[in-house]
Amino acid sequence: MMKVLRGAVLALAALALPVTPAFADDEGDILAAAQAAFAPYSKEAPWTEADWDLPLFSSETTALIDEWKTGVSDEDVEDLNGFSWLCQCQDFDPKTFRVEFEVHHADGTDVSTVDARVNLGWEGDETAESELYMLRENGRWTLDDIVSDSFPKGLKADLVAAIEQHRAQPADTEEGTAD
Repeated sequence: MMKVLRGAVLALAALALPVTPAFADDEGDILAAAQAAFAPYSKEAPWTEADWDLPLFSSETTALIDEWKTGVSDEDVEDLNGFSWLCQCQDFDPKTFRVEFEVHHADGTDVSTVDARVNLGWEGDETAESELYMLRENGRWTLDDIVSDSFPKGLKADLVAAIEQHRAQPADTEEGTAD
């Protein structure tokens, strides 16, 4: 269903906006942004930075991430911080990690989708698929949302739900103080 909707949105966008030569390199730029997002997974040096701390998200998604992080415990794995959002994994082999991308873009628009198929690098064909929603902001392509098995309604929807859950929890009190 999502692919049908995506196709319809991109087709309508293509019809509504004029095609200009200024956007001729968009698919290459979008692909480069998606590849850059996954590049740390293939580095041989140990990589410990969380996906949500990488400077690749749109301003709206970054604001949600920042708000979500204020409610996350430093001690526990909870809601969204127990796995890598991009590879949908906790572990991978950087020597054999691979990602295949397919860009879907209507010329002249500032939105795009990229299908990403991740192979974690272990023996066999264990893959994780996701649809990356890209948004051009200030001249660069950013990651606005992720739809995958881990985020069937989208990362942004899960961030909003986690933020609401954090707000609903009673505030921690210091030891020895009354509630």
